[in-house]
Amino acid sequence: MPDFNYPSSAIADIEVAAHTLLLPQGTYCLHVTEVAEDLEAERLPGLSVAVAPGEEGGAIEVARLSGEPWLRRPGDALLVRVHAARIRLLLTSYNLARAAGATPPKIQVQRLDAPAAAAPALPEAAPPALVPTALLVHARRRGDLSGGYGDWVGEQADDVWIEGFAITPPAGLAAADLEYQAVLGKGWFSPWSPGGEFCGSRGMQLPILGWRINLKGDAAKNFTCNYSAVFVDGSEVGPVTVGQPCMLPDLKAVAKLRVSIVPRTAGPVDVATSLAAPGTGTATRSKGGTVPRSGGGRVR
Repeated sequence: MPDFNYPSSAIADIEVAAHTLLLPQGTYCLHVTEVAEDLEAERLPGLSVAVAPGEEGGAIEVARLSGEPWLRRPGDALLVRVHAARIRLLLTSYNLARAAGATPPKIQVQRLDAPAAAAPALPEAAPPALVPTALLVHARRRGDLSGGYGDWVGEQADDVWIEGFAITPPAGLAAADLEYQAVLGKGWFSPWSPGGEFCGSRGMQLPILGWRINLKGDAAKNFTCNYSAVFVDGSEVGPVTVGQPCMLPDLKAVAKLRVSIVPRTAGPVDVATSLAAPGTGTATRSKGGTVPRSGGGRVR
């Protein structure tokens, strides 16, 4: 114990467990999967993540998904973006409550900018007359939910939010001409995913905070696309047009999503005519009027 020029009554020893983690360049999510049993949340050991001594601190960015500085409860998570070729992190668990038998939280590390091996591709789009499943979302506590173009997909309920999604391109639009990404934090986006591929995560309790869709090449000339989101607080953003982030300024978790992609020759489509997919609930709009957004979207 270091020598302190301070009253000994104000100094206490605590149990500490530390490990190092070597990460190559990329974007990662670190989240808690398991904690000590039979302990109140406030007595659980807290895990701190920092750059290990001797490493360059500016080589990474860290974004916390809540105001809590510690990882201590199941579902607690943070995002790490490594700019250097590789960097070593120091993971330190502090048993501040001195709880007997308390063990450090178990952490899972998932790379977000690499293809997810377990993410199944959506089936090929059915003919338009059959109303294909266009949008699939994975929602916390609900699993996979799906709906057609113009439908709200998701559910607004306590502790339910969307963790990831996939869009099946409509007939006439190649998968390579459609791409989308999830908003993970302020200035943090997932890598672009092509049409039909899952974007985000499953089972990590990591919410997406918005989304963005883009049409590439001639697809932008031949199709119109707009999309919207309802957030866990009831706010609604959209519809916005391609390339524009659909998110709230204060970054809330997404509860429901809606997308419309139609050929330009088909004429305008009123996406508001379908407020909810069967069984997914209805959108709740916050009070206080509308706020203009870039790209033609609105916050309600």
